[in-house]
Parts: sequence; C-alpha cells; structure tokens
Amino acid sequence: MKKSFFAKIALAGVAIIALLSSALFFISVQTFQEHYRNVLIEVLRKQAELLMPQILPLMAPHRAGELDALVKKAGATIQTRITIIDSHGTVLADSEKDPKTMENHRTRPEIMQALGGEIGTSIRHSATVAEDMLYVALPTRQDGTVTGVVRMSVFMHDIKALIAGFRKGMIRVGVFASVVAIALAFILSRKVTTPVRMLSEASQAIGAGNYDVHVFLDSNDELQECAESFNVMAEKIKAQFDEIVLRREELENIIAAMHEYLLVLDSEGRIVL
Repeated sequence: MKKSFFAKIALAGVAIIALLSSALFFISVQTFQEHYRNVLIEVLRKQAELLMPQILPLMAPHRAGELDALVKKAGATIQTRITIIDSHGTVLADSEKDPKTMENHRTRPEIMQALGGEIGTSIRHSATVAEDMLYVALPTRQDGTVTGVVRMSVFMHDIKALIAGFRKGMIRVGVFASVVAIALAFILSRKVTTPVRMLSEASQAIGAGNYDVHVFLDSNDELQECAESFNVMAEKIKAQFDEIVLRREELENIIAAMHEYLLVLDSEGRIVL
C-alpha cells in the first residue's frame, strides 16, 4: 500500500510531464514552421522587389532574350527560382527552365492572386520541376495597370530538411528535459510520501502495542503539524494505558493482601469477581 501511494504520485507526475512535453513539442514545431514560412515569404518578396527595376524594362517582347539571361543569372546568384509571367499567363523567362517549353501559368493560384493586384503565395507541387515548392508572386505595374508577375520560389525539400533538423533538436532537448523532470518528480514524490509512510508505520506500531513510538519530521508544513498531533495523541494513549496498568496492579495487590475470600456480587446477587 505504501509503494502504491508513492507509485500513484510518481506516475501522475510522469503523466503530466509527458503530456506537457508532447504539447510543447508540437506547439514549438508548429510555431517554428509557421514563423520560418512567414520569414521566407518576406525574404522572397523583398528579393522580387529588388529585382523589379531591372526586370520591368526587359518585359518588352523584343527583349525576351535579355530578360531570360538576367533571370537565370540572378536565380543562380541568390539560389532562388525566378519566373516572369505576362498578364496573359505566358512565361517570359525562368531561371530553371526554357520558358518556351513551359505551359501557361494563368491558372496557378499565386499567379491569379498577383494578376488581381495582390501578393500571391502558395505551397504546391510544381508540374514543371516535379517537386513541392513555396511560391511568392508580385504583380508588375505600368501606369497603375498590372502588366505581369514576378514569381520567386524555393524548393520545399530544403524547408522540410530544416524543419526536420529543428524537430530532431527539439526531441533531444525534450528527452533530456523529460528525464530531468521525471527524476525531480520521483524525488519530490519520495519527499512527500516518506512522511506519510513514517506516520503509517508509527500508527501500525501503536496498533501492535508499542506506545513509545514518535514521529519526527524536518519540515514546516501540514505534515509537520500532523506529526506533532500524532505524537501528542501517542503520549495521551500511553498515559491512559499506563494508568490502566497501574490501576490493575493496585487492584491485584489489594486482592493478594486479603486473607479471606472476597466476593463481588452484582445487583442480582450473581458473583462477578
């Protein structure tokens, strides 16, 4: 029963630690993933804005070769895929592929957003490179009219690898923290259950007839008060028991000193002693 009480407290502590650790792990990973995605979108947006002044003059049909050359050079430099699309969805230049071989992009979700005058973002599978990618598309304007789209994109496998690394790091930290927390839980559980065990053993000792038992706890809490009350109770029980023993011995001595028989009768005349 004593082990069961300790086990209940310890297991409850372990369960709480496991629950909190799991919740913290999932929340941390989710938060990191969302934060990193937002940071990456902002970086791609700024890159597109920096390239915009160089791209706009080259979007004329007769300068398609210059535009494609610029995009391929810039994409290799910043390690980002760059795609330039006109207002009809036709690909004018791409840092990874030949734009002439690429299909119309007007129905791509991020392109539709950008052609609508907003910053378009999406994470989806690319039919061109056959991989999942993060896209950020900015509209190009001339005299207030949207004339095309500058789209920046990065491979999701790089993002997933970074998140996986963070997840592994969190797992290592979580395991270490959990081991330390569980050890502390066991120590604290033992600290709580030890006084209870001492009180239980003292109670059993009194039940077995040992009235000299006392419980001494080095604490300043309710258990200390309980131990003091127990000691007072034990002393009172011992005093009462000693008095009973003394009275019995006196009675036995009186009876032993009598030379004649002593009979004790009840109210109906029956012998009781």
